[in-house]
Amino acid sequence: MKPAPDVYLIGEKCFNGAGPDAQLLTSEEFNGTAPAIRLPLTGYRTRQEYRTLSVSQRKRFHKAMNGLYKDGTYRCFARVHRRGMSQGSTHAGYAFLPWHRAFIALFEDALRLKDRDVSLPYWDSSLDGNMANESKYSVMWDNAHMGTGRGEVNEGPFAGWQTVKGNLTRNVGRGKGKLARQDSINYLLTLCSFDKFSKELEKIHNGIHKWLGGAMKGSLAAFDPLFYMHHAFIDVIWEKFRQRQRATCGVDPASDYPPAPVDSGAHAAEYYMFGMRFFKNIDGMADYWINNWYNYTDTPMCANNCSDSPDLYCDKDINMCASRSHVSFGDDGIVTDDGGYNKTGGDETGTHLRDVPPTEVIAADG
Repeated sequence: MKPAPDVYLIGEKCFNGAGPDAQLLTSEEFNGTAPAIRLPLTGYRTRQEYRTLSVSQRKRFHKAMNGLYKDGTYRCFARVHRRGMSQGSTHAGYAFLPWHRAFIALFEDALRLKDRDVSLPYWDSSLDGNMANESKYSVMWDNAHMGTGRGEVNEGPFAGWQTVKGNLTRNVGRGKGKLARQDSINYLLTLCSFDKFSKELEKIHNGIHKWLGGAMKGSLAAFDPLFYMHHAFIDVIWEKFRQRQRATCGVDPASDYPPAPVDSGAHAAEYYMFGMRFFKNIDGMADYWINNWYNYTDTPMCANNCSDSPDLYCDKDINMCASRSHVSFGDDGIVTDDGGYNKTGGDETGTHLRDVPPTEVIAADG
Protein backbone atom coordinates (compact mmCIF):
# COMPACT_ATOMS: atom_id res chain seq x y z
CA MET A 1 0.00 0.00 0.00
CA LYS A 2 1.44 3.35 -1.04
CA PRO A 3 1.71 5.81 1.90
CA ALA A 4 0.06 9.20 1.65
CA PRO A 5 2.18 11.99 0.14
CA ASP A 6 2.69 13.64 3.51
CA VAL A 7 4.03 10.46 5.10
CA TYR A 8 7.77 10.15 5.46
CA LEU A 9 8.16 7.37 2.88
CA ILE A 10 11.36 5.94 4.31
CA GLY A 11 9.44 5.11 7.48
CA GLU A 12 7.91 2.04 5.82
CA LYS A 13 11.31 0.40 5.54
CA CYS A 14 14.35 1.42 7.56
CA PHE A 15 12.57 3.12 10.46
CA ASN A 16 10.67 1.71 13.42
CA GLY A 17 12.18 -1.73 13.72
CA ALA A 18 12.47 -2.79 10.11
CA GLY A 19 13.51 -6.37 9.57
CA PRO A 20 17.11 -7.26 8.68
CA ASP A 21 16.29 -7.80 5.01
CA ALA A 22 14.50 -4.48 4.52
CA GLN A 23 15.95 -1.69 2.45
CA LEU A 24 15.10 1.90 1.70
CA LEU A 25 12.47 2.42 -0.94
CA THR A 26 13.71 1.37 -4.36
CA SER A 27 10.47 0.44 -6.10
CA GLU A 28 9.85 2.10 -9.44
CA GLU A 29 6.37 3.07 -8.26
CA PHE A 30 7.90 5.96 -6.33
CA ASN A 31 9.89 7.39 -9.23
CA GLY A 32 8.66 10.90 -9.79
CA THR A 33 5.58 10.45 -7.57
CA ALA A 34 6.91 11.22 -4.10
CA PRO A 35 7.71 14.78 -3.04
CA ALA A 36 11.31 15.40 -2.09
CA ILE A 37 11.65 15.50 1.67
CA ARG A 38 12.44 19.06 2.71
CA LEU A 39 12.05 18.77 6.48
CA PRO A 40 13.25 16.16 8.99
CA LEU A 41 10.90 14.18 11.18
CA THR A 42 12.78 15.10 14.34
CA GLY A 43 13.55 18.79 13.92
CA TYR A 44 16.67 20.84 13.39
CA ARG A 45 19.85 19.63 15.06
CA THR A 46 23.48 20.65 15.57
CA ARG A 47 26.31 18.20 14.98
CA GLN A 48 29.59 18.44 16.89
CA GLU A 49 32.90 16.60 17.02
CA TYR A 50 32.53 13.32 18.91
CA ARG A 51 35.14 14.17 21.53
CA THR A 52 33.45 17.45 22.37
CA LEU A 53 30.34 15.62 23.60
CA SER A 54 29.88 15.59 27.35
CA VAL A 55 30.01 12.19 29.04
CA SER A 56 26.21 12.25 29.30
CA GLN A 57 25.79 13.18 25.62
CA ARG A 58 28.21 10.48 24.55
CA LYS A 59 26.39 7.80 26.57
CA ARG A 60 23.04 8.85 25.10
CA PHE A 61 24.48 8.65 21.60
CA HIS A 62 25.82 5.16 22.28
CA LYS A 63 22.47 4.11 23.75
CA ALA A 64 20.52 5.41 20.75
CA MET A 65 22.90 3.61 18.37
CA ASN A 66 22.42 0.37 20.27
CA GLY A 67 18.66 0.91 20.14
CA LEU A 68 18.80 1.03 16.33
CA TYR A 69 21.02 -2.05 16.31
CA LYS A 70 18.68 -4.08 18.53
CA ASP A 71 15.49 -3.33 16.57
CA GLY A 72 17.03 -4.05 13.14
CA THR A 73 16.99 -0.46 11.84
CA TYR A 74 20.76 -0.15 11.90
CA ARG A 75 21.23 -3.34 9.92
CA CYS A 76 18.73 -2.09 7.36
CA PHE A 77 20.68 1.09 6.65
CA ALA A 78 23.95 -0.83 6.52
CA ARG A 79 22.57 -3.23 3.93
CA VAL A 80 21.37 -0.34 1.78
CA HIS A 81 24.84 1.17 1.74
CA ARG A 82 26.39 -2.19 0.91
CA ARG A 83 24.02 -2.68 -2.02
CA GLY A 84 24.65 0.83 -3.24
CA MET A 85 28.38 0.13 -3.32
CA SER A 86 27.86 -3.06 -5.29
CA GLN A 87 25.77 -1.21 -7.89
CA GLY A 88 28.35 1.54 -8.34
CA SER A 89 25.83 4.31 -7.72
CA THR A 90 27.14 5.80 -4.47
CA HIS A 91 30.94 6.02 -4.86
CA ALA A 92 33.54 6.97 -7.46
CA GLY A 93 31.39 9.64 -9.05
CA TYR A 94 29.61 12.94 -8.56
CA ALA A 95 26.79 11.36 -6.52
CA PHE A 96 29.25 10.41 -3.76
CA LEU A 97 28.84 13.53 -1.62
CA PRO A 98 25.14 14.31 -2.20
CA TRP A 99 24.08 10.66 -1.78
CA HIS A 100 25.90 10.30 1.52
CA ARG A 101 24.59 13.66 2.75
CA ALA A 102 21.01 12.47 2.30
CA PHE A 103 21.75 8.98 3.61
CA ILE A 104 23.33 10.00 6.91
CA ALA A 105 20.70 12.71 7.44
CA LEU A 106 17.94 10.10 7.20
CA PHE A 107 19.94 7.79 9.45
CA GLU A 108 20.29 10.63 11.95
CA ASP A 109 16.52 11.05 11.95
CA ALA A 110 16.15 7.36 12.80
CA LEU A 111 18.69 7.84 15.59
CA ARG A 112 16.77 10.82 16.96
CA LEU A 113 13.54 8.84 17.01
CA LYS A 114 15.27 6.95 19.81
CA ASP A 115 16.33 10.15 21.60
CA ARG A 116 15.46 13.65 20.36
CA ASP A 117 18.38 15.11 22.32
CA VAL A 118 20.91 13.11 20.28
CA SER A 119 22.56 14.33 17.09
CA LEU A 120 25.03 12.52 14.86
CA PRO A 121 28.54 13.59 15.91
CA TYR A 122 31.38 13.77 13.42
CA TRP A 123 34.80 12.22 13.88
CA ASP A 124 37.55 14.63 12.83
CA SER A 125 40.29 12.10 12.08
CA SER A 126 42.85 14.86 11.54
CA LEU A 127 42.87 15.31 15.33
CA ASP A 128 44.21 11.76 15.61
CA GLY A 129 46.72 12.39 12.86
CA ASN A 130 47.99 15.37 14.88
CA MET A 131 48.90 13.18 17.86
CA ALA A 132 52.51 13.17 19.00
CA ASN A 133 52.25 9.42 19.48
CA GLU A 134 50.78 6.88 17.10
CA SER A 135 47.12 7.43 16.32
CA LYS A 136 46.30 3.86 17.28
CA TYR A 137 46.62 5.03 20.90
CA SER A 138 43.92 7.69 20.51
CA VAL A 139 41.29 8.01 23.20
CA MET A 140 38.87 7.03 20.42
CA TRP A 141 39.77 3.39 21.05
CA ASP A 142 39.15 3.18 24.78
CA ASN A 143 36.05 1.58 26.26
CA ALA A 144 34.38 4.88 27.10
CA HIS A 145 34.52 5.93 23.47
CA MET A 146 34.40 3.65 20.40
CA GLY A 147 35.94 0.57 21.98
CA THR A 148 38.23 -2.00 20.38
CA GLY A 149 40.53 -0.60 17.71
CA ARG A 150 42.15 -3.82 16.58
CA GLY A 151 40.47 -7.17 16.14
CA GLU A 152 36.89 -8.14 16.89
CA VAL A 153 35.01 -5.34 18.61
CA ASN A 154 34.48 -7.06 21.95
CA GLU A 155 34.96 -4.08 24.26
CA GLY A 156 33.29 -0.72 24.54
CA PRO A 157 29.73 0.42 23.75
CA PHE A 158 29.47 -1.62 20.53
CA ALA A 159 30.94 -4.87 21.84
CA GLY A 160 29.47 -7.93 20.16
CA TRP A 161 28.05 -6.14 17.13
CA GLN A 162 27.66 -8.26 14.01
CA THR A 163 27.83 -7.66 10.28
CA VAL A 164 26.26 -9.88 7.63
CA LYS A 165 29.56 -11.76 7.56
CA GLY A 166 30.29 -12.23 11.24
CA ASN A 167 31.68 -10.15 14.07
CA LEU A 168 32.39 -6.46 13.57
CA THR A 169 36.15 -5.93 13.27
CA ARG A 170 38.64 -3.05 13.10
CA ASN A 171 42.32 -2.91 12.34
CA VAL A 172 43.32 0.70 12.92
CA GLY A 173 46.62 1.88 11.56
CA ARG A 174 47.77 -1.41 10.04
CA GLY A 175 46.67 -0.93 6.45
CA LYS A 176 47.86 1.26 3.61
CA GLY A 177 45.44 4.07 4.30
CA LYS A 178 46.01 7.32 6.15
CA LEU A 179 44.10 9.76 8.26
CA ALA A 180 43.00 13.18 7.11
CA ARG A 181 45.70 15.86 7.15
CA GLN A 182 44.89 19.48 7.81
CA ASP A 183 47.15 20.67 5.01
CA SER A 184 45.22 18.51 2.53
CA ILE A 185 41.91 19.87 3.84
CA ASN A 186 43.24 23.42 3.59
CA TYR A 187 44.16 22.80 -0.03
CA LEU A 188 40.66 21.57 -0.83
CA LEU A 189 39.28 24.77 0.63
CA THR A 190 41.16 26.81 -1.96
CA LEU A 191 39.17 25.24 -4.81
CA CYS A 192 36.02 26.57 -6.42
CA SER A 193 34.88 23.68 -8.63
CA PHE A 194 32.76 20.88 -7.16
CA ASP A 195 34.12 18.59 -9.88
CA LYS A 196 37.72 18.86 -8.65
CA PHE A 197 36.79 19.11 -4.98
CA SER A 198 34.59 16.01 -4.97
CA LYS A 199 37.21 13.81 -6.60
CA GLU A 200 39.97 14.88 -4.20
CA LEU A 201 37.82 14.65 -1.08
CA GLU A 202 36.74 11.13 -2.01
CA LYS A 203 40.43 10.15 -2.13
CA ILE A 204 40.91 11.43 1.42
CA HIS A 205 37.74 9.59 2.47
CA ASN A 206 39.03 6.35 0.95
CA GLY A 207 42.34 6.62 2.80
CA ILE A 208 40.58 6.93 6.16
CA HIS A 209 38.47 3.83 5.46
CA LYS A 210 41.65 1.89 4.68
CA TRP A 211 43.41 3.19 7.79
CA LEU A 212 40.55 1.96 9.97
CA GLY A 213 40.63 -1.47 8.35
CA GLY A 214 38.33 -4.31 9.30
CA ALA A 215 34.73 -3.77 8.24
CA MET A 216 35.43 -0.15 7.36
CA LYS A 217 37.76 -0.95 4.48
CA GLY A 218 35.09 -2.56 2.30
CA SER A 219 31.41 -3.12 1.65
CA LEU A 220 30.67 -3.83 5.33
CA ALA A 221 31.66 -0.29 6.34
CA ALA A 222 28.22 0.92 7.38
CA PHE A 223 27.97 -1.87 9.96
CA ASP A 224 30.46 0.09 12.07
CA PRO A 225 29.12 3.21 13.88
CA LEU A 226 32.36 4.92 12.85
CA PHE A 227 31.01 4.99 9.31
CA TYR A 228 28.37 7.61 10.09
CA MET A 229 30.74 9.73 12.16
CA HIS A 230 33.39 9.54 9.43
CA HIS A 231 30.92 10.59 6.76
CA ALA A 232 29.63 13.42 8.92
CA PHE A 233 33.24 14.71 8.97
CA ILE A 234 33.46 14.43 5.19
CA ASP A 235 30.21 16.40 5.10
CA VAL A 236 31.72 19.07 7.39
CA ILE A 237 34.54 19.62 4.91
CA TRP A 238 32.07 19.75 2.03
CA GLU A 239 29.92 22.31 3.83
CA LYS A 240 32.93 24.57 4.41
CA PHE A 241 33.66 24.28 0.70
CA ARG A 242 30.06 25.13 -0.19
CA GLN A 243 30.23 28.27 1.93
CA ARG A 244 33.44 29.25 0.16
CA GLN A 245 31.86 28.65 -3.24
CA ARG A 246 29.07 31.07 -2.46
CA ALA A 247 31.06 33.73 -0.58
CA THR A 248 34.34 33.76 -2.52
CA CYS A 249 33.94 31.95 -5.82
CA GLY A 250 30.61 33.38 -6.92
CA VAL A 251 29.29 29.85 -7.46
CA ASP A 252 25.87 28.57 -6.41
CA PRO A 253 26.71 25.27 -4.66
CA ALA A 254 23.14 24.02 -5.04
CA SER A 255 23.44 23.92 -8.83
CA ASP A 256 27.15 23.16 -9.34
CA TYR A 257 26.53 19.54 -10.36
CA PRO A 258 28.83 18.55 -13.25
CA PRO A 259 27.57 16.60 -16.25
CA ALA A 260 28.15 12.90 -15.55
CA PRO A 261 30.13 10.83 -18.07
CA VAL A 262 27.98 8.89 -20.50
CA ASP A 263 28.98 5.57 -18.96
CA SER A 264 28.11 6.69 -15.39
CA GLY A 265 24.37 7.24 -15.59
CA ALA A 266 23.82 6.47 -11.90
CA HIS A 267 25.85 9.58 -11.06
CA ALA A 268 23.90 11.93 -13.31
CA ALA A 269 22.24 14.91 -11.64
CA GLU A 270 18.69 13.79 -12.44
CA TYR A 271 19.22 10.12 -11.58
CA TYR A 272 17.21 8.86 -8.61
CA MET A 273 19.31 8.06 -5.57
CA PHE A 274 19.80 4.38 -4.90
CA GLY A 275 17.64 3.34 -1.95
CA MET A 276 16.08 6.80 -1.67
CA ARG A 277 14.17 7.19 -4.90
CA PHE A 278 12.25 10.17 -3.61
CA PHE A 279 15.53 12.07 -4.10
CA LYS A 280 17.51 12.79 -7.23
CA ASN A 281 21.28 13.10 -6.95
CA ILE A 282 21.13 16.86 -7.37
CA ASP A 283 18.75 17.09 -4.38
CA GLY A 284 21.73 16.27 -2.18
CA MET A 285 23.24 19.59 -3.29
CA ALA A 286 20.26 21.62 -2.09
CA ASP A 287 20.52 24.33 0.55
CA TYR A 288 17.62 22.91 2.56
CA TRP A 289 19.87 20.36 4.26
CA ILE A 290 21.74 23.07 6.12
CA ASN A 291 18.81 25.47 6.31
CA ASN A 292 16.21 22.95 7.52
CA TRP A 293 17.97 19.83 8.80
CA TYR A 294 21.26 20.43 10.58
CA ASN A 295 24.34 22.55 11.07
CA TYR A 296 27.77 22.11 12.65
CA THR A 297 29.60 23.58 15.59
CA ASP A 298 33.05 25.00 14.93
CA THR A 299 35.73 22.35 14.54
CA PRO A 300 38.08 22.14 17.54
CA MET A 301 40.94 24.60 17.18
CA CYS A 302 43.54 26.04 19.52
CA ALA A 303 41.75 29.36 19.09
CA ASN A 304 38.63 27.92 20.77
CA ASN A 305 40.64 25.90 23.30
CA CYS A 306 39.87 22.70 21.40
CA SER A 307 36.19 23.20 22.21
CA ASP A 308 37.08 22.79 25.90
CA SER A 309 37.15 19.03 25.43
CA PRO A 310 38.99 16.93 28.04
CA ASP A 311 39.75 14.46 25.23
CA LEU A 312 41.69 17.01 23.17
CA TYR A 313 44.61 19.37 23.74
CA CYS A 314 46.28 22.17 21.83
CA ASP A 315 49.70 21.16 20.58
CA LYS A 316 51.43 24.53 20.59
CA ASP A 317 54.26 23.25 18.40
CA ILE A 318 51.88 23.03 15.45
CA ASN A 319 49.06 25.24 16.75
CA MET A 320 46.51 22.50 16.18
CA CYS A 321 44.35 20.38 18.42
CA ALA A 322 45.18 16.71 18.88
CA SER A 323 43.50 13.75 20.47
CA ARG A 324 44.69 12.59 23.84
CA SER A 325 45.97 9.05 24.29
CA HIS A 326 44.25 6.28 26.22
CA VAL A 327 47.67 5.02 27.37
CA SER A 328 50.66 6.69 29.01
CA PHE A 329 54.14 6.94 27.54
CA GLY A 330 57.23 6.88 29.74
CA ASP A 331 60.42 8.76 29.00
CA ASP A 332 61.82 5.61 27.42
CA GLY A 333 58.84 5.34 25.08
CA ILE A 334 57.32 2.35 26.89
CA VAL A 335 53.56 2.21 26.67
CA THR A 336 51.71 1.65 29.93
CA ASP A 337 47.98 1.30 30.29
CA ASP A 338 46.77 3.87 32.80
CA GLY A 339 43.19 2.61 32.79
CA GLY A 340 41.99 5.70 30.97
CA TYR A 341 43.87 8.18 28.85
CA ASN A 342 46.92 10.36 29.18
CA LYS A 343 45.93 13.72 30.66
CA THR A 344 49.32 15.35 30.32
CA GLY A 345 48.41 17.12 27.09
CA GLY A 346 51.46 18.47 25.34
CA ASP A 347 53.88 16.31 27.32
CA GLU A 348 53.43 13.30 25.04
CA THR A 349 56.67 12.05 23.54
CA GLY A 350 57.43 10.42 20.23
CA THR A 351 57.46 11.19 16.54
CA HIS A 352 54.60 13.29 15.23
CA LEU A 353 52.70 11.59 12.46
CA ARG A 354 52.21 15.06 11.03
CA ASP A 355 55.97 15.19 10.38
CA VAL A 356 55.82 12.11 8.17
CA PRO A 357 55.39 13.12 4.51
CA PRO A 358 52.11 11.94 2.96
CA THR A 359 52.42 9.04 0.54
CA GLU A 360 50.28 10.96 -1.91
CA VAL A 361 50.42 14.62 -2.77
CA ILE A 362 47.21 16.19 -3.97
CA ALA A 363 47.88 17.79 -7.30
CA ALA A 364 47.66 21.53 -7.64
CA ASP A 365 44.38 22.86 -8.97
CA GLY A 366 44.55 22.88 -12.71
